[in-house]
Amino acid sequence: MTSLSEAHQKALEARKKMLDARPKDTMSPLPDKIVPEHAICFHYFETAAFLYAVAANAYSVGNFVAGQMYEASAYQHLLLGQACKEQI
Repeated sequence: MTSLSEAHQKALEARKKMLDARPKDTMSPLPDKIVPEHAICFHYFETAAFLYAVAANAYSVGNFVAGQMYEASAYQHLLLGQACKEQI
C-alpha cells in the first residue's frame, strides 16, 4: 500500500511531467500547494464567479454540455478558494 507521502510525491512528479509537456504560452499553472503566501485566495473565488456566469450563459442558450463543463470547473475553483481561505 502506498503511503500518503508517496502518493503526494507521485502526484507532484506527474504534475512536473504534465508541465513539461504543456504548451508554454497557455495560462499559468495552478500552484502545487495551497499556502497563504503563495496563493491568492480571492483569485479562486473570482474565477469561480466568472465560470458560473459563463455556465449560466451556456445554460440560457440551451448548451447544457458546456454549462455542465463550466459549472464543474467553477465548483472546483470554489473549493480551492475555500481550502485556501481555511489555511489563512
